[in-house]
Amino acid sequence: MVSKWQLVQDVPGDEASEARRCFDRARFALVEGRLDESLANFQRAATLREHPHDQVGIGDVHLTRGRWQLAGEHYERALATDGSDTLAQLGKATALVAQGRASAAVEQRSDRKSV
Repeated sequence: MVSKWQLVQDVPGDEASEARRCFDRARFALVEGRLDESLANFQRAATLREHPHDQVGIGDVHLTRGRWQLAGEHYERALATDGSDTLAQLGKATALVAQGRASAAVEQRSDRKSV
């Protein structure tokens, strides 16, 4: 899960915003395994802006804790913001597989390719 965050590209000009600082702290805490801190910062970032990666981060924390349904809900929120977001798609597929719904994950991926 942590390696997918290497795909994140920084948004130029966003460095100084409070939302970005919260997101950066959340991402670092997630990588370090500090889940409570990560969740709090992703949630704060999500209240300050509408960006799919804030929801993906919240989903990742829930996924790490075995809360697959809740994780899937946050990945869906991320996809509602940006349906082509790779991290959200990966998260949603992972949550489906964790729930024993691998075929649904494959169907989701096929549906996204055909759009």
